[in-house]
Amino acid sequence: MSFKEYIEAQRHNYKEVEKLPHFSLLIEQIDNIYNHTINIFPSDVPVRHSRFLLLFHKSFLSAATLIAQCQPDDAAPITRRAIEIARICLASKHDDDNYEKWLSYEKRYERWQKREKNEKPPYLPPIQLNLPGDHPILDDLMRELGTFSDAFVHFTPEYYSSLNWKDNRESEPPKINLSYFISDQRILERELLILAGSHAKFLQLIDECIDGYLYKQSTWKSLMSSLYNTGSKLGQIFEISTNEEDP
Repeated sequence: MSFKEYIEAQRHNYKEVEKLPHFSLLIEQIDNIYNHTINIFPSDVPVRHSRFLLLFHKSFLSAATLIAQCQPDDAAPITRRAIEIARICLASKHDDDNYEKWLSYEKRYERWQKREKNEKPPYLPPIQLNLPGDHPILDDLMRELGTFSDAFVHFTPEYYSSLNWKDNRESEPPKINLSYFISDQRILERELLILAGSHAKFLQLIDECIDGYLYKQSTWKSLMSSLYNTGSKLGQIFEISTNEEDP
């Protein structure tokens, strides 16, 4: 497949996937919520929360576009990074020191200096953040982060075996092909639902970080309620499939 063919395939895939209700309804609703949220976001909150919101929106647009192009495995790392943003966002609200720990300006600057000198950068241990002890939304997101890491982000056996390999050893000469795009509609629908669920949680977290300001706005609350209703209806097919597989 040439580069031009690759781009043409992406465009074709997008035109087909955008017809699915999981995209035309669910993804459009999230986009509307983000745009509404950006327009009503209070200006008297720490600037980092405004920046985190914009990063969530950017992540949503990038990941949704890739899934619509039938490349959900390439979208997953973007959502995983957004989960890291969500963790820092909540941590910075919970304890101001968390944000300073995350910045670690001097230690990170030292590492870049070493790299410029072609020297091994000093080890930077994991940051120990003071996080809420029991937080269902963050707990759900961290479980998703682990799943994304093993299934899509790192070069793991799970990722390697999930790819759409097509071995034709009987051809002359023998060929091994890899389908660069996912053609299974059910997989695409599932990944769009997962994306929507993740960003619904991001929006809830950003609202928590600004003391529930968004939920106090009737339009925002109504948009979120409509999103949950749409997601619940579109997700029913997966609940049915799961139940049918039970012994």
